[in-house]
Formats: sequence, structure tokens, C-alpha cells
Amino acid sequence: MSAYGPFLDTPMSRNIQPWRRHLYVPPADIPPRDLIVLIYYPHYFGEDFDRDIDLRTRMGVPVRCRFIYDREAIDNVDAVLMHLPSSNGPAPRKRVGQKWVAMNMESARNYPDLFTEERLRRFDITMTYRRDSDVPATYFYGSSYGDFKGDHIHIPRVTDPAPVLYLASNPVPKRDAYVRELSKYIEIASYGKCLNNRNWNDLAGALDTAQPEQSLIAAYPFYLAFENSRSEDYVTEKLLRALAVGTIPIYRGAPNVKEFLPDPDAIITPNDFDTPAHLAAYLYCLLMDASSMNKHLAWRTRPWPPEFEALVSVGSVPSQERLAIKLAHDCGRECCCGGRLL
Repeated sequence: MSAYGPFLDTPMSRNIQPWRRHLYVPPADIPPRDLIVLIYYPHYFGEDFDRDIDLRTRMGVPVRCRFIYDREAIDNVDAVLMHLPSSNGPAPRKRVGQKWVAMNMESARNYPDLFTEERLRRFDITMTYRRDSDVPATYFYGSSYGDFKGDHIHIPRVTDPAPVLYLASNPVPKRDAYVRELSKYIEIASYGKCLNNRNWNDLAGALDTAQPEQSLIAAYPFYLAFENSRSEDYVTEKLLRALAVGTIPIYRGAPNVKEFLPDPDAIITPNDFDTPAHLAAYLYCLLMDASSMNKHLAWRTRPWPPEFEALVSVGSVPSQERLAIKLAHDCGRECCCGGRLL
């Protein structure tokens, strides 16, 4: 596999290394470093991503890191981070000894031209949703999903005959077409712009203000967790929000999604049914039979498999903090100090 495999929409090599069967722990030999990282292209991750990092008190690692946007300072920074979906215009000049970081959390299938080997050859560190990235920036944010038991989520009282929830505002023709067909056989509540038939204003005061979408998902038995594309490892908050609150996800997306699950039965996959009508019939059977329904929820009372534990463990340390550790360690791609999972 190419050194830039994390960006390519092809099956990943399984011989890089086996799953790490332990929790994320930074190396003990990291030297004291004060780092400056230039964010060269804008991103959409919010101000929290750019906050100053001090790992001395948080993790006992002698590393501090500051993120800046001043392109004039490019010759004096330790690393340049480029959010690839936002990249445009001429590339800057790379200083000797400076690390370049390619960041991406968008599906490679949606941005194929950005992730060619020719484009990525200049980067030293990959920071993507792929588990074989130098610094995996997965959607497993510990602060958002807690222990995946759902105890921290307020479940609103929603009186709705629909057993299935759909939340999507970005039109994806094939996705919406499937949901439209499914809705002929089972009622679906849609609060997003796509196929909208419910009003957010009707929920005023009922939702958890800190995590409104997650608390709404918790009020329904099933949630249509449909990604905007099918790519290896592209498993987003659509799935994780449902798992975290005890709603059963009906999932379409990453072909290897079962490698991201606490149990194979934690989700329902439409591809297992010949037609949307057959899926709807199965959902009705679950609603009428508690023991069958519990088959999809039993994982919540069992120990996690090591693969899921590793994902949650790495996700509990923000990717920008693991990036700072990777930069301070000044190591190669063979080192897993950034949290690489494969």
C-alpha cells in the first residue's frame, strides 16, 4: 500500500500492524518542546480546535503547542497544517526541517482529486478519519459520547407515532431516495431539510440544549444513520450519536463499519434486506418483540471488544493533542505515538 494510503478509497492493508490491544499512552521519551503550528487553510472545526495546548498538567508530557493563522510567520513555525478540502491557490514554500500535516475528515470519495499521491507526497504527517493515519482524527470524541451508556443525555418527551428518525439537511439523491421509499412502509420523522415533515420549533424547551440532536435521537427507537458516501473507515457522528444514547442505528455508509462497532448486532444494515419494504417489516417485528429488540441493545451490558475500546481510548485524547505529541516526538510513520490504530 502507498505511504499515502489513508486518503485513498481502497481497502486498507491489514499487515501494517495488528490492533493495538491497549489504551492510548504517549511515549515516555518525549523531549520538552514548545511548538508553533501554522494553520494555512481555514477549517470548520471551531475555536476549540485552535486553543493553546499544554500537556504538562493534562498528561504529564512536557509539550506545549500554539496554533496560529499568520502566514507571514511560515518560516518560523514547527509545522504547517493544511485542511485539504479547503486548500486552494498556490502552495507555500516548505522550510527544511518543517513538518507538513495533511488534515481531512471528509470522505475521500467526495474529494478524490485532493488525495492523490502526487498531491500528498510533500506531507510528513497524515491526520484523517482513517485508522491508519499517523494521527487518526476519527469521529470518536470522548467529550461527546461519554461511555456510550447514554446516562448523560436528557431524553425529551416526544409524542410521535413514527418509530424511525431521520436528520439530514444535505441532499444526497440516493440516500434520500431510499428514505423516501422506506417511508411508504413505515412512518419516518424527518426534522432536517431533506424530506422534512417535522418542525424543530415544536420541540422548544424539550431538548438537551448542550446536545439537542443527540437527545432527540434518544427519543426514537430507530435512527437512519446514513453517511453521505461509502468509504473505508468513514464512520461519522451519525452512527455514534445513536450508539451513545441507546437508539438502534439503521446504518448505510462505510463498507467496513463492523470494525467500528461494540458488537455486530449493534446496528441494522439495509443491505441485509432485499427491499425497503422488507426492512420496514423487520422493524415492525422488533417493535412487537422485546427480546428481538434487545438483541441489538445487549452490547450495552457487555465488555467492549478491544477494537472498540481502542477507538474510544484514542478518541478521548483530542487529535490536535496527539498531533503535538507526534511533532514533539519527531518520529517517522512507523511510530504509533499519534494514536495510529492500524
